[in-house]
Amino acid sequence: MALISSYLLRLFVVILISCALAGCNDTVTTRFADFQQAQSAGAFERGWLPPILPPSTTDIVEKNDLDLNLGEGSFSFSPADWDYFIANGAEVININPESGSSQRQKQNEGFEFLTYARESTSWLIAVHPEGRGAYWVEQTK
Repeated sequence: MALISSYLLRLFVVILISCALAGCNDTVTTRFADFQQAQSAGAFERGWLPPILPPSTTDIVEKNDLDLNLGEGSFSFSPADWDYFIANGAEVININPESGSSQRQKQNEGFEFLTYARESTSWLIAVHPEGRGAYWVEQTK
């Protein structure tokens, strides 16, 4: 009986510690069907989504680490809107070969990289000619 009690006590402690550690990560994932839904939900005003996404944007996924003020996400858009990013202030950049592996992978897949900043937020945006996109955001507030 003591062996079972000892086992249950250890199991309880492991579960308790796991739950506490899981609670330390304040990451939020949000999905929007399209630009209009994201706009209606106030996602652009919160500052995580790049404010220069074209109105044709769909399949938006944002993952934000609220503790670190970092975020990333993905989206789709009409390939005809590729110039929309540049027309709204994004600048084409060459990605640093030292960049994160997901960024190098995107570059190898034919994505072009853009940068955009507003107030205390900056975005690195990767767009593909076929209408796929990804972004990384850092808020310095």
